[in-house]
Amino acid sequence: MQSTVPSAMKIVEQYWQRMASNDFASITELLADDFYVDWPQSNERIVGAAKYVQMNQEYPAHGLWQFSIHRLFGNDVTGEVVSEVAITDGVQHPLAISFF
Repeated sequence: MQSTVPSAMKIVEQYWQRMASNDFASITELLADDFYVDWPQSNERIVGAAKYVQMNQEYPAHGLWQFSIHRLFGNDVTGEVVSEVAITDGVQHPLAISFF
C-alpha cells in the first residue's frame, strides 16, 4: 500500500514553488507548528509561521522574488532535506542554503 503522506523532498519542492509564487501565506500549511528559521549570518531567529510570512511580505524588494533550485538533497527516512536556491528580485542576488 502506497503512503499518502508526501515525502520530505516533495514538501521542500512545494515550499520553493510556493515561495516562487510570491504568495508567502500559502507556505504556512507546509510548516510545522513549532517552525522557526535561523539566519546565522545576521544572528536572527524568526519564530512561527505567521512571523515568517510577515517577514517575507515586508522584506524590501525591487520586484517579484524569483527562486531557482540549484540542488536538492534529501533523506526520506530521517526527513532531512538540504536545498541550494538562487534568489533574486532583479537587484539582489542571494544564494540560500537551507536545512529542513
